[in-house]
Amino acid sequence: MPELEKAPVTITLTGLLLFRFSDDMQLCNVGVHNKSEDHVLRIVVTENGKPEPIFEHSGPMPDDLLIEANQARFTGVKKHLVGDGLEKSEPTLEQEQDFRWLIDFEGPDFYDTKLTTDKNGLSPGICITNGLFYTFCQIDKEKFKAVRRVGGKKEPLELFSIAEVIGVNIYLDEEASKVILRWGRDGKPLAELVRSTPAASFEITITNIPPDPEKHSDSLKREGHFKRYFDVIKNIAQENQFDLKFTTKEGLEIPPSVLDVDHDVPCMSGGLGGGPR
Repeated sequence: MPELEKAPVTITLTGLLLFRFSDDMQLCNVGVHNKSEDHVLRIVVTENGKPEPIFEHSGPMPDDLLIEANQARFTGVKKHLVGDGLEKSEPTLEQEQDFRWLIDFEGPDFYDTKLTTDKNGLSPGICITNGLFYTFCQIDKEKFKAVRRVGGKKEPLELFSIAEVIGVNIYLDEEASKVILRWGRDGKPLAELVRSTPAASFEITITNIPPDPEKHSDSLKREGHFKRYFDVIKNIAQENQFDLKFTTKEGLEIPPSVLDVDHDVPCMSGGLGGGPR
C-alpha cells in the first residue's frame, strides 16, 4: 500500500455520498444522494489554494462525473488501512486517517450484508479511477467526544468516532501526468489538471450538504441527516433502520434530529463495502 503523503491532486468529499468500490479495486463509484431537498451538490476545483476556481458546478449533474488520472504512480484505487484491524476505542496515532472510520453500511457494525440501493436516487454519480482513499478528518472531537449507533432493533454500539470528510490523494508519476474531469466517458474535458511546476497542487472539493446550515426543512429537523440514507438504501424496514446519537464533550447526548447552530450534527458520507476492509 502506498504511503499517505502530500499529493499533487487531492479530492475531499463530504455530505450525503455513498462509496462503493469495484471488486477488482479499479474504480470507486460515489453515489450522490439526490432525494433530499436540503442537500445541494457542489464541486470546486482550485490550484495551489487560490480562491479563483478552475472549474465549479452547483446542483444536479448532467451526467456522471469521471475523474481519471493519466500516468499515475499506481493503477486503480486503494484504501489507506493501518494494521490488521481498527481498534476504535484506542486507535494508534497512525490510524487517525485510516479509511475504516467511514461508516460502512455493509460492514459488521451495521448490516453485515450486501445491500441494494435505488440507482435513480444516487445517480448521476462520481467515478474515480485512481487514488488513495483515507479519512481526511473525523468528526470534531472538540465538540463531540463519542458517537453511538442506535436503533435497528439491536443493542446500542459505541463507534467512538466516524469520518466526516473523506480524502483521495492522486499521485502522479511524471511532471507531464494529468488528472482529467469530464461529464461521462465520452464527454469533453471540464478541466485538465497539469502541474506547471513540481510544487504545484490541485484541490477538488466535493460536498453534498445543505448550503445554509441555519435553514433546514421540517423533515431534516425532525430526522437529521443520517436517516436520509434510507431513502436510497432499499428494503430496510423502518424498525430496522439505524441512527446515530452524538455525545458532546460536556456529556450532553444529542438526539439525531437536533439540528441547531450550537450542536449541529455533521452530515457525513457512508460506504457500501467493496475491496479490503
